[in-house]
Amino acid sequence: MKMPNARRVTTWTAGLSLAWLACGEALAIKIVCKVTPNNAVSAGFAISAGPERQDGTVTLTISRDLSKAKSFPPDSDLTISRTAVLRVFGDAGLLVKCRLEPRTEKNILKYHVSLARDHLKHAHLTISEVDDLKDIEGRAPLIGGGMIYEIALNSFATTR
Repeated sequence: MKMPNARRVTTWTAGLSLAWLACGEALAIKIVCKVTPNNAVSAGFAISAGPERQDGTVTLTISRDLSKAKSFPPDSDLTISRTAVLRVFGDAGLLVKCRLEPRTEKNILKYHVSLARDHLKHAHLTISEVDDLKDIEGRAPLIGGGMIYEIALNSFATTR
C-alpha cells in the first residue's frame, strides 16, 4: 500500500531532528491526552458521577492516582506543577472558567465538580501536569514538558 504522506512525514521528522541538533537546546514536549471512560484507568484516573439531586445537579468526583503520574526523586531540583481548570460553555460562549484545587487523600488527588445536568453537556476539565523547577529563590521558572489531560465531563455522567 502506497502512503502518499510518508515522504513528507519522514522529511519533516529529519528536518526537526537536524534543527534540534543545530540549536543545541532541549525541547519540552507537552502531550495532550483525551480522557474517556475507556482509557481513564490506564491514564491514572477514576471518574464517577453521583446521582442527580432534587435540584437537578450532578456531582462528579475526579480522582488522580499519583502513583501512576510522573514524579521526580525528592533530591531533584525538578517537580511537577499541577493545575486543573474547569470550563463550562453555553449558547453565548464561555460561561465559567475557574481553577479547581484538589483534596489530597493518601496518594490520590480528588477534584469535585457539581453542575446542573444541562451544563454537563458542555463542561470540560483540563488537568495539566508540567515539569517545573522547585521554588528556589532567584531561579527563573522552567517551561517544561508534561501531560495535559482533557476530560469531557458529560461522557462520565450517567444518563437518565
